[in-house]
Amino acid sequence: MSYRFLVDNTNRIYSLLTDAEADADAYPERARDDRIKAAFVACDTFNRLLYDSDFQQCLEECHGAFLQNKDPIIRILSRDSPDDSRLMLRDFLKAERRLLIVAGMNEEAAGSLLDFENVAPIIDTVGPDFAKDPLEPERVLNALRVRREETCKFAKSLQDERKAQKLAWVQKALQEQQEERIQKFKRRMLNGIGGAALVTVDAAVGAGLFVVSAGIAPVVSAPLFTLSGAVGGALISEAVQQQL
Repeated sequence: MSYRFLVDNTNRIYSLLTDAEADADAYPERARDDRIKAAFVACDTFNRLLYDSDFQQCLEECHGAFLQNKDPIIRILSRDSPDDSRLMLRDFLKAERRLLIVAGMNEEAAGSLLDFENVAPIIDTVGPDFAKDPLEPERVLNALRVRREETCKFAKSLQDERKAQKLAWVQKALQEQQEERIQKFKRRMLNGIGGAALVTVDAAVGAGLFVVSAGIAPVVSAPLFTLSGAVGGALISEAVQQQL
């Protein structure tokens, strides 16, 4: 699977959900249709990821690189002070956002995915010594299986609710419930599919299939480059920690 497929689908889903937010008051029916489309695109994307041998090979390669560079990564993240570590992570994420944008990801989608406030707590969940291996292939694939199941059910429920909302007496109640669930879905989707896109973009750079200009991505250091894939794996696994 090409990283381009994941980048394009991340863009499409993000665009549909962003448009739905803008249209929610003036064009509620169009907004609901866009949300349903986004959910089904996400469902299909997770399904394809699980059956794609290239993506599984990519995970194996990134995991091997992570194990090789795990100790240097831990030293990089364990700076003398928490402020130093946070500053390093902020700079690292800025470079990673530029990498995704060069790869074709929408600037706002890349910014939301690799926002410091989104990523920092996720890095914390794997532990300072990476006790929870973020790139262990079976762990990532299990996370994707849970995400696929949840997302596809969510897409079907939105479709069913769309039909029910034709009844005026249930429309307002369903709309209020749906708004909260959509916001959770948007974050889970972005972390899951966007995290997979980050892993595949990094793998493409590492394989020489995607060339970036100097200063665009943190590829000067093997540990930092490997940290990028680890962040992608952590994002995928985090996407299933909370239910919709």
